[in-house]
Amino acid sequence: MIITNQSLLQWGIPLEIGKNYNEYLNRHIDAVQTAGRVLAVPSEQLEIHDASKWTQAEFYGYAMHFYGGGAPDAFASAWLHHIHHNPHHWEHWIFPTPYTLKGADIEENCIQMPNNYVLEMVADWQGAGFAIHGSWDISEWLTKNLGKIRLHHQSKQYLMEILQNDGLLK
Repeated sequence: MIITNQSLLQWGIPLEIGKNYNEYLNRHIDAVQTAGRVLAVPSEQLEIHDASKWTQAEFYGYAMHFYGGGAPDAFASAWLHHIHHNPHHWEHWIFPTPYTLKGADIEENCIQMPNNYVLEMVADWQGAGFAIHGSWDISEWLTKNLGKIRLHHQSKQYLMEILQNDGLLK
């Protein structure tokens, strides 16, 4: 997808910053789709993966954070919007209040992620690694971050099976 120069100017994003982020985002989406096909993520999910990043609610915050030297409040707002509109993020499945889905099995404020979103989450991690570093190896990232990820025990078990079966966890 392409964001037009007119959109960048309307959103207050310098053209070079917008162009650089747009190029990264396209690399990321392509890499997520490649990894997702290997992991058997449903194709309809891959077609819309991270579509919200092309919206005004997210594009500015991400572009300025990663390519424009910062904009902490804009990025925080964009990230919050992103996790609430993209169920492949584990944060999407945390309910900080007692208001959850009726009958939901909740553990420490986490409800179970559907398996198809767990798969997409792994593809997203791989796609980010490939788009940034040119490598599918996410073992270093996993070592640093896996302990911080909050999941329902069934989702965590499924995630670990994927990581071990696909040789992603070393």
